[in-house]
Amino acid sequence: MGCSPPEGDCQTLARTFKKVAEEYFGIEKITVESIAKPFLSEAGVTPYQGKKPNCDDGKRWFFQNHYWATWNGKVYDVLFLSHKRTEADMAKQVQPLTSMLMPEQEYYETEKGKVVYPIVNKYSTVEISIFEKLKNFVNNLGRFFLDNMSAIINKIQSSLAKGGNNTSGFDSLIRELENDKTSTTISNNQNQ
Repeated sequence: MGCSPPEGDCQTLARTFKKVAEEYFGIEKITVESIAKPFLSEAGVTPYQGKKPNCDDGKRWFFQNHYWATWNGKVYDVLFLSHKRTEADMAKQVQPLTSMLMPEQEYYETEKGKVVYPIVNKYSTVEISIFEKLKNFVNNLGRFFLDNMSAIINKIQSSLAKGGNNTSGFDSLIRELENDKTSTTISNNQNQ
């Protein structure tokens, strides 16, 4: 998702701001600047029509990019009607990564140790440590649960699809899977 809530694409807003300032008010040397990589931001609700952030149940924004105008050393972020430069938790990569664990198979890892992933038309985050735990757990389970692997992945995806950074939810899921693994190992040993 680029920077484009219903009230306007921020690139168009910044370029329009520049054009109006130059052509109607004779202001020169306005530049349009941007963040060209995907990022998370804590910027709040947009002033026009109060559009809530699209990530983590309205707590953060996730954008593929963002544009604003600068003149005389001052920021004009038209989307947020702000003079502050957007503080961004940048993705470590430009293109999404893919993982069968994510509800829609793609995600971005950010600089501050989060994984951002899409759920329908919104985004959610999870701490990278939880995601790595789940990945390692699934890799280790592979030997025991070849037949049940899709059911396990469905459970993980269902947990992630609920969104938020629910550490206790993931810990209980891992405990449940470990208990399944233990009972499968015991029954396999008894059948030999």
